[in-house]
Amino acid sequence: MRLYLQNPYLRQFTAHVLDYLDWKGKTALVLDRTAFYPTGGGQPHDIGVLGDYPVVEVEEHEGRILHLIEGEYRGEKRLTGMIHWERRLDHMQQHAGQHLLSAVLKKMYGIETHAFHLGREESTIDISPFHPFPIHEVEEKIYGIVLENCSIETHYLPREEVDQRILDKTNSLEPYIRFVEIEGFEGIACQGTHPSRTGEIGLVKIIGVESDKENLRLTFLAGMRGLRRFQKDMEHLNQALRLLKTNRTDFPKRMIEIKEEQESLKRKNRLLTQEKLVWEKRWRMQEALILGGVTIHFQCWEDRSFQELKELAKIIIEEPGQLVLFATLTPAGQAIAACSQNIPYSMLDIVKKIFPDGKGGGSRVFAQMEGKREHLLERWETVYHDLKNELLSKGQDTS
Repeated sequence: MRLYLQNPYLRQFTAHVLDYLDWKGKTALVLDRTAFYPTGGGQPHDIGVLGDYPVVEVEEHEGRILHLIEGEYRGEKRLTGMIHWERRLDHMQQHAGQHLLSAVLKKMYGIETHAFHLGREESTIDISPFHPFPIHEVEEKIYGIVLENCSIETHYLPREEVDQRILDKTNSLEPYIRFVEIEGFEGIACQGTHPSRTGEIGLVKIIGVESDKENLRLTFLAGMRGLRRFQKDMEHLNQALRLLKTNRTDFPKRMIEIKEEQESLKRKNRLLTQEKLVWEKRWRMQEALILGGVTIHFQCWEDRSFQELKELAKIIIEEPGQLVLFATLTPAGQAIAACSQNIPYSMLDIVKKIFPDGKGGGSRVFAQMEGKREHLLERWETVYHDLKNELLSKGQDTS
C-alpha cells in the first residue's frame, strides 16, 4: 500500500517486512505498506529511517517498492518508519510548483510541458519550442494563485477512459490512473507528492532560460528554496555593494563602468604584451643557436602562459629561417613547434614525437600538443638533440 498517495503529510508509520534482498550492494526491504516515495516521474526518492536503519534510497522495481538501508538487516518482521520531513516538504513544493508553472504556461500561452526534473538545488521543465512570453507576468499570475490558496486535489480515472497519449507518458500499468488537479486548471496524470493547497507552495521563481533546437528549458525554484536562494543572492549583492562602495540603485551603472575599465585595461595589456614579445623576439634572434642557416629557439618554462608562448612563436617565425620549440609544464605538459615557411620540417610530426598520445594538432609550420608532463622534458630534449644532430650530420653548422 502506497501511503504517500493517500496522505503526503504522513511522517511516521508502521509496516510488516514482506521480503528482503541484496540490491546494488545494499539490503533492500519490501514492506506491506510505505510512506516512502520511490524515485519516479522526475521526483527523487524520500529518505529517512526504518527502525534504526537509515533509508538511503527508495526505488520501484517490477511493481515492488525497494527500501535500501544502511547496515545489516537483523530480521525484524515489523518496523516503524519515519521519513525526512524537510526533504519531503521541499519535494512537495517543487513538484506542485512545477504543476502550477506548467498549468499557467498552458492556459495563458498554449505552451506544453514535455519533461520535468527535480534537482537537489534547482528544478527544470522542458517546454515547447520558444514562444515569447513575459516571465514576470507568469510569475505574478502564479503568485496570485498562491495567495488565493486554491485547492490541489487528486482523483482516479479508469485507464480505459484516459487518452492513450497520457498513458504513454505515465508508463503506469495500474487499472486506475491518478490525476492531480489545481483548482481552476486542467488535471494532469501524476504519481508524485503535493500539498493540499497552493498557499503551501510559496514563491515560484524562474531563474534561468536555455534554448536548444527542440525545446526551451526553464529553471525554477519554489517554496523554501526560493527564499534561501534570495537570502544567499542578497548576501552576495550586499558584499559586492560594500566592495564597490556603491548602492543598489547605482549598482548597474557601476558594473558598466567596471566592465569598460576592464576592457580598456585588457587592450592596454595586449599592447604591452605585444611590445614585450617584440623585444623578446629581438634578443632571442641574437642569442639563439644557428645551424646551417636555421635559427633554433629552444626553451621550457615551469609556468609561463601558453597563449603568450604561441604569440611569441608566431612573431618569431615571421622571419625566414626560424624554428621554435617551446614548452611549459603548468598546468599540464604543453608544447609548441613552429617554423618559417622556408624550413623543410613538419612541426606536426615534431609535437607528435613529444606527445604520442597527446591532444592537439596543427600544420606543417605550426603545431601544438598537450599531454602527460612527466615525459615532456625527456622527449622534448630528445627531439631537440635529434634535430641538431641531423643538421650537423649534413655539415650545415654555421654557429
